[in-house]
Amino acid sequence: MAVAYYWYAWFLMILAYFFLNRNSIKRDVLMVFIAFQMISFSHLNNNHDVSTYTLLGVLSLFGLIFWIEQKKFWYHALPFSFSLLCAGVQLFFLVNPVWSLFPAIQWLLVGVIYIVHKLGFPFYSQVGLWVLVNTLGTLWSTLVLTYYQTSDYMNLIEMNLLIGKGIILLFLLQGIYQIKRSLVKLKRQQRNKRRIYA
Repeated sequence: MAVAYYWYAWFLMILAYFFLNRNSIKRDVLMVFIAFQMISFSHLNNNHDVSTYTLLGVLSLFGLIFWIEQKKFWYHALPFSFSLLCAGVQLFFLVNPVWSLFPAIQWLLVGVIYIVHKLGFPFYSQVGLWVLVNTLGTLWSTLVLTYYQTSDYMNLIEMNLLIGKGIILLFLLQGIYQIKRSLVKLKRQQRNKRRIYA
């Protein structure tokens, strides 16, 4: 588990360093977020204690930093409502763990990330939404499990892996979007040149 965790984290660090605008403050915040995920791995204990809530709070704060640039007020209801849906899914998988073993569940992640990308938010807002949905969803699930005093717990390592996979998919979709945009711009320039020569 540790090998996969660090592999995703380092891959994300490389993507952020080489493929994002160097003059952006949010790029630096994203790199700090990834570094924090690497550092916090050894503290990802699966207990219902203060360190669990502190970790989820810090990760939610990073998500909020990326998300906060949204101007329309009703957009701010999305992370809250999606996180409640995420908590419901997490608790369902906790009660019925056999469903998480189906291979199609991994494709569900791709579908969810595609929906997040198609909402039309800027890249950092997409990252912020994904981080907030997962961390707040895990927070709600942990609160429910603590309230009912069960011995079950939310796996924070799995949550961080899911966040990493989602951000990598967002990078991929953003790259495809940029390539399509560049091709459309190139075609327009070629059409304009043909009109000038005609």
